[in-house]
Amino acid sequence: MRAPVAGTVLQRHGTTGERVQASAPLITIARLDPIWVNLQVPLGRAAALDNVDRVHLPLAGIDGRLIRIGRTVDAATQSVTAVAEFRTGSSPLRPGQAVQAILRLKGGDASQWRVSADALVNFKNHNWVFVRSPEGFVATPVTLLSETPQSASVQGALKAGERVATRGLLTLLAELAEAER
Repeated sequence: MRAPVAGTVLQRHGTTGERVQASAPLITIARLDPIWVNLQVPLGRAAALDNVDRVHLPLAGIDGRLIRIGRTVDAATQSVTAVAEFRTGSSPLRPGQAVQAILRLKGGDASQWRVSADALVNFKNHNWVFVRSPEGFVATPVTLLSETPQSASVQGALKAGERVATRGLLTLLAELAEAER
């Protein structure tokens, strides 16, 4: 029997001598170059997916591009699925393999700031910090690059020496919501 397309056999669905239905699949064939990788992105970082310039897989040493961003959230993991495409060449990347990816953002050469994780708020699917000014605090939009339980790396219109609020954020967020009306 000949396959209708060239590719790599991923799975055999039957055995020799087995009776099969006329429309039942016998094998699963895939073209592995390019290969698509499903990325599970935490919901808090999903807003930054629109700014991804390229995706890097350190294990394979290859770069790819984001081709699709899911619009639904997995209830169990609270993550969004994004799909990246890679030209593998002689890379050892295989279907089903778990890998870590680094998402490089557009403007990645711009200044990055580390703030306390308590300073970051998410409002209407955008991330904000409240910067101290002579009049009080000003809501400043930022792009979340990465976060840990203690800190967050962000890009935004911040300056060295500026102070950001880490307490009283509910009151500041209420003022931001009121200003949006």
